[in-house]
Amino acid sequence: MAHIGLNAQLLRFEHGYRNAGISSYIWRLLRGLAQCGQDHILSVYLSQAAQQAASAMMTAQNVSRFDWQATRWPTRRFPMRMLWEAVALPHAARHLALLHAPVNVLPPRLPCPGVVTVHDLAFARFPQVVAPLRRLYLMRAVAASARRAAAVIAVSHATRRDLTDLWGIPPERIHVAYPAIDPACRPIVDTSCLQAFAARHDLVRPYILFLGSLEPRKNLETLIDAAALARDRGWRGVDLVLAGAQDWRGGRYVDTLRWRIQQRGLAGVVRLPGYVAQAERVLWLNGAAAVALPSWYEGFGFPIVEARACGVPVIASNAGSLPEVAGLLATLCAPADVAAWAEALRAHPVSTAHRAACLAEAPAVQARFTEQAMAQATLAVYQRVLKDGNGDG
Repeated sequence: MAHIGLNAQLLRFEHGYRNAGISSYIWRLLRGLAQCGQDHILSVYLSQAAQQAASAMMTAQNVSRFDWQATRWPTRRFPMRMLWEAVALPHAARHLALLHAPVNVLPPRLPCPGVVTVHDLAFARFPQVVAPLRRLYLMRAVAASARRAAAVIAVSHATRRDLTDLWGIPPERIHVAYPAIDPACRPIVDTSCLQAFAARHDLVRPYILFLGSLEPRKNLETLIDAAALARDRGWRGVDLVLAGAQDWRGGRYVDTLRWRIQQRGLAGVVRLPGYVAQAERVLWLNGAAAVALPSWYEGFGFPIVEARACGVPVIASNAGSLPEVAGLLATLCAPADVAAWAEALRAHPVSTAHRAACLAEAPAVQARFTEQAMAQATLAVYQRVLKDGNGDG
C-alpha cells in the first residue's frame, strides 16, 4: 500500500468556463479510481467549495476511499494557486510516496516522485490563441514539469508526439491514458424525450452543433465564415448552434463572434444558447444532425468522442489529436479551409445510412473511453513509478 496524492485544485462544479474539460477529467479520474478497488491511500488536495461538493457526491455513491484535503488558501485565483503549489503542496507531500499533478504542472520541488498529466501543447503549437503572459508561464512550467517528472501521462498519442518533438521528452517516459467521457453519452432512442427537449429550446430545424467553451483555440470564426459560404451556395433550413460557456476573458471573445455573425448576415442561422448544463449535454448531442469541432488544436477532443458515443456524425479539424479520436466515419477538414468546412456543412444532415453506421459504432466507443479504463491506465503508471523504487513509503 502506498500513499498517493492528487492535486485537484482545478476541480469545479459551478457552471461556466472553468467547469469544462479539465475539471471533468479530474472528476472522472476520481470516480474511476473509486471503482478500481486498489489499496492505495489517496489524498486529494482541492478547494473547500469543491471538497464539499465532491465529498457529498462520493458519499451519495457510498464511496469513502478518499482522504479529502481542503485548503483554506484562495486557490481559485491563479497567482494564489501557483503560490500554494510551490509552497504548501510540497510541504503536504512529505508523507506521500507519489504526487500526481493531473493538469500540466508539477511543483518546482517535491520530496517524492511526481507524475504529471499533459493535456495539450496548444500554447506551443498555436501561440496566437494564448495570452502572451500565460503562454510564457506555460512554456516554462509545463516543459520543466515534464522534464523532471518520474513519468508523464499524455491524454493522446498526438500530445505524446508533441512532448517528444518539441521538448525532447523521451518517449519511454510518456504513457498515453485516454480520458473518460461522460458515461451517460449513448444514443437516446426515446423520440418523445428528444422532441420535448427540442420544444423546450425552440429547436424547430435540424442543427449542426459545436459544444465546448467559446474561446479562440476553438476557431469558431472559420465555422461562422463557412456557414455564410454554405448559405451562399444554397445551404438552407439548418441552424448552426455554438453552445458552451461564454465567460472566457470576461466574454470578450463571444462579443467578437456576435459581431462576426451580424457581419455575415447569419443572425437567424447561428444560435448561442450559452453554457450547457451537464444534465442536458447528452440531449444536445443526440438532437444534432452532426457535431462540429474546428479547433486549431485539441489534446483530446471531448465533444467529438462524446458525439461518437451517442451515434452522431462528426466534422472535425485535421489538427492535433482529432484525427486520432474522430474515427473513420468522420469528415476531417483543415482548420483554415473555409471552403472545405462549407462543403462539410452542406453535406449534413447526413444520409440515413451514414447515421446508421454512426449508431452502430457507438457501443464500441462507449466501451473504450470509460472512467474505469482511464483509472486503470493511470494506476499502471503509478505502479510503474512505485516499482522503480522511488516511492514505496
